[in-house]
Amino acid sequence: MHMPGAFYPRAMQTVAAPSPAIVAARPGRYLVSRGSDREAQMTVVPPMPCRASKAVIQEAAEKYAGKINFLPGDDLFDLVHRMGGRIRFREFATPQPRESIHVRAPDDFDLYLPFETTPARDRFTIGHELGHLLLHYPVVKKAHQGATVEMAATRYLPDNPSPDVERCEWEANWFAAAFLMPSGPFADLWRETHGDRGAVAQRFFVSRQAAENRARSLGLA
Repeated sequence: MHMPGAFYPRAMQTVAAPSPAIVAARPGRYLVSRGSDREAQMTVVPPMPCRASKAVIQEAAEKYAGKINFLPGDDLFDLVHRMGGRIRFREFATPQPRESIHVRAPDDFDLYLPFETTPARDRFTIGHELGHLLLHYPVVKKAHQGATVEMAATRYLPDNPSPDVERCEWEANWFAAAFLMPSGPFADLWRETHGDRGAVAQRFFVSRQAAENRARSLGLA
């Protein structure tokens, strides 16, 4: 099993990591420390964008899926387990920033899902959070070399999020769409079913909305 560190595509490695000052300048509404003494304190920072293009991110996501032999509709819970992560369910009753993924290391992370969403919707959420892990955690580590930091993304964004936070959300969505719905098989099935959103969504085990969004992104609808 390839760990997330092996994912970071060459095209992304050429992108300069954002300065740690970005995080310092915006303590990040969800920047926290835990621990009662100085040695035990751990700083948790939000994701930092890789700034690769949509095309580069989606190509890398499809290649990563191929490298780990992940096929459309495969079990994401098993994948997360094999990557060293844990999926937990929690209440997201109020639109407050609550962690949706907490990364301690590339092979040590917790991913949180709400109780009330459908399995198809949860799959896109898991793909999105894996995007944060694979795209953004390497940038965080590079930007904080020599420091011990953890990364956490939230399900609901804070009021007036920074451009970097918004960019991370877009990047994670791009990753999830391509990872779960690779362009070639998706386009083939879309044409075979004459754009039957329900049939396509069922085959890729995603919501109809996710399938429609992917079709639009690929110029099929």
